[in-house]
Amino acid sequence: MRSGSVCFYPQTGIYYKTSPRKQEQMKIDIPLIGRTDVLILGGTAGACRLAQQLRRKNLRVYCVTPYSYFGEDLCATLELDRERIQSLAGLGFTVWNPSPAGIKQMLDSALITSGVDYLYENRPVAPLYDEAGNVRGSLFAGRSGFFAIAAGTVVNALREFPAGWRGECTVALNTIRAGMEPGRIEKKFRLTTGSVAELSRIDLEMRTLAWTPETLRIADECIWSFRRAALPDCETVAEQAKSAGNSGPLSFHRRTKQELPFEAVSFDTLFRWKACPAIPFELDSLPLDDGYDVLVSGLGTGGAPAAIAAARSGVRTLGVEKLSIPGGVCTAGRIASYWFGNCCGFTEELDRGIGEMAPIENYVPLKGNSPMERKSAWLTRELRNSGCEVRFNTFTVGALREGNRVCGAILAGPRGVHLVPAAVSVDASGNADLAAAAGAPVRPLVEAEPAVQGSGLPPYELDRPTFNTDYLFACDSDVVDATAAFTMAHDKFANHFDVAQMLDTRERRRITGEIELQPMDFFAHRRYRDTIVIARSNFDTHGFILHPMFLLKPAEHQPYSANVPFRALLPKNREGILVTGLGISAHRDCMPLVRMQPDVQNQGYAAGLAAATAAKEGKPLREISIRALQKQLIDCGILPPEILNEEDSFGGFGENDSHLELASAFLSPAQGIEKARRDFERAPSPETAALLAFLGDGSGAGVLAEAIAAAEWDEGWDYHGMGQFGRSASPLDVLIMAYARTGGDGGVVLDKLARLAPVSEFSHFRAVSLYLIAHPCPEAAEPLERLLRTEGFSGHAIRNLRDVLRGVRGSVIDTTVRNAQLKELYAAKALQSCDPASPLAGEILEQYRNSMQACYALFA
Repeated sequence: MRSGSVCFYPQTGIYYKTSPRKQEQMKIDIPLIGRTDVLILGGTAGACRLAQQLRRKNLRVYCVTPYSYFGEDLCATLELDRERIQSLAGLGFTVWNPSPAGIKQMLDSALITSGVDYLYENRPVAPLYDEAGNVRGSLFAGRSGFFAIAAGTVVNALREFPAGWRGECTVALNTIRAGMEPGRIEKKFRLTTGSVAELSRIDLEMRTLAWTPETLRIADECIWSFRRAALPDCETVAEQAKSAGNSGPLSFHRRTKQELPFEAVSFDTLFRWKACPAIPFELDSLPLDDGYDVLVSGLGTGGAPAAIAAARSGVRTLGVEKLSIPGGVCTAGRIASYWFGNCCGFTEELDRGIGEMAPIENYVPLKGNSPMERKSAWLTRELRNSGCEVRFNTFTVGALREGNRVCGAILAGPRGVHLVPAAVSVDASGNADLAAAAGAPVRPLVEAEPAVQGSGLPPYELDRPTFNTDYLFACDSDVVDATAAFTMAHDKFANHFDVAQMLDTRERRRITGEIELQPMDFFAHRRYRDTIVIARSNFDTHGFILHPMFLLKPAEHQPYSANVPFRALLPKNREGILVTGLGISAHRDCMPLVRMQPDVQNQGYAAGLAAATAAKEGKPLREISIRALQKQLIDCGILPPEILNEEDSFGGFGENDSHLELASAFLSPAQGIEKARRDFERAPSPETAALLAFLGDGSGAGVLAEAIAAAEWDEGWDYHGMGQFGRSASPLDVLIMAYARTGGDGGVVLDKLARLAPVSEFSHFRAVSLYLIAHPCPEAAEPLERLLRTEGFSGHAIRNLRDVLRGVRGSVIDTTVRNAQLKELYAAKALQSCDPASPLAGEILEQYRNSMQACYALFA
């Protein structure tokens, strides 16, 4: 792969000349997020029991597991036979539901009750040493980047792969079939290298063989005959922890020095750990793996099609997925039916292919309602048939970069953490993980307000292909938030068979691209010279909106078409990388229109074709022929032929377009202000004054103030997620939010604040608070404090795992917790703005800043 200072990508025959990087450029500061007496790596049932025993000895214990649950020795392998379940009783656990869901909830509860801290979905990278060379902690990598935990002693409870193991081995994979019958396939292999690529190839082969028409579930991981795990006894661990003493300065040992033709970087740092002490770590000390022509990070809704497209194009492709199945939300997320979307192209191939695998009752292609394992099996088969190398249970934790060109990724998986070069990368994480790690400009999940589309984490029923939920807010890039969400779901659905292993987040971090899609683009029928997919949906917002156009006039229920240009997938100032899925460049209020599964599947396929073209031709992505790419997309049915004649333009409004005037005004604000002023002079009205204010002209402030003063509180809006269409603020709320843009006197807003009660709708609190945050009024402090001190109004922050369990509600579309949290948080922000010295505001905001929910922590 590498010769001196030259990177070679085998399929293309292209050499990229580079120069070695200085070691200092690849050092990063690792936040030390905590200290504990015992750090346990992994979460087997035995490890959980050991954690409990150590807590009884009054030792602090922290568990970190790569999985989204504990009990991986049972749940990940589906080793659910009577003998294995009875072994839990021997460890002191009571299992009332002998299924994965029951085991996960039982172990969570046991650890929380014992006072054990834990984090899900992080992999150990390297030991942390004291000055004497003793192991005193570990470096971890996850979707929040790198972090470290110091400890008196470390227990490795992971079932590890011996490095470079060779020879004959038996690999088994458990399944569950119709009628809850257990199934199992076994096959012998001879390992010649023991490399990551060889083990991954076997894993993919086993998963391809495991599916039959009767299959309802395939285990998360294979059982390897040479994989070992051993736990020390409690007394030994306790003695080591007690004798550790003060560890003093800590550091990571550098591995063998190596010269690399690129930088290994990780600019993706989590907000909550920025104040932690830091320990330097040299990313270039991680082992170097083979290079690829195309790397696809994430094999979800868009990533699996991208990897298939690239591999079908004949380039050497690597696809990595943090779960054990491809398909993302539509498989692992259990949302298996399409809401809207343009069901053509690759989506049509996928859906018809699923139907052709074997007869299936009541299956209707292009509706997406196929059983999860069947869709996953089709994607797995196509990945293998295309020649794509696949690594499951692996995710991106950093980037390789030369200048502004992304040339690979740092990947963490069950066989270690590696530097993996690639000519072109497709970031299909859905969260812009690779782009953010490479230092590309990104928009965080929360900017001005915590206006996050509602999320879910559903139960897993073997006989139910889809289960849509919306009962929480979650941030994919925050492992603390994810840990809270999984803990809540394990408790909420403990009486089901299992719980999904993927957060069904409808909104995530997004790149700032060469072009940013705006809501008014769709009403203006905007066309692009580089359209790669035509999406179709309505504005199913799953929450409240931010764009003033929708405040003034909410979108109706009907669907719209939305052209998605190639430039929206290209991060500014970065070459060699495409971002697809929920991470594309778009205003957050656009996302309901472009995130439908059929469209993301086609978008991913287009991204894979583009990446393969750039790799084969040795060109930057911005220099490939867009027309040639569009012709490929026409041939596979994703685009219509007439797309070849389109250039950057606005298709124009129709006579019946509901947002004609508003969209026109926001597309051309200067002209919009000029027209609105003329209208206002002819007939002054609060509505026109509000439009002027949102466009940046405060000349209608007096009319707004009069209208606000004359109005009584109207019917407001409480937070609503699932099936939320139309308004999310009352007419009076909108006038107050517009008035906040003018800087008008706060007397009329104070009057409205005095008439708020704790039971008033959230939208009223939002409107008044936004005004007061922008224009502090000391007179507002007393009524705000009175509201916040009302019994039951405050105290809703989820600060720890015990709070998580207290926040569990039975409904799968619950909004009560979110409404209470939002009202408390907005009121506290307003109080702090009006009285910066308020102890009450400081206390509440501190609770939310340190809470486990990122969207609130960022806003606080």
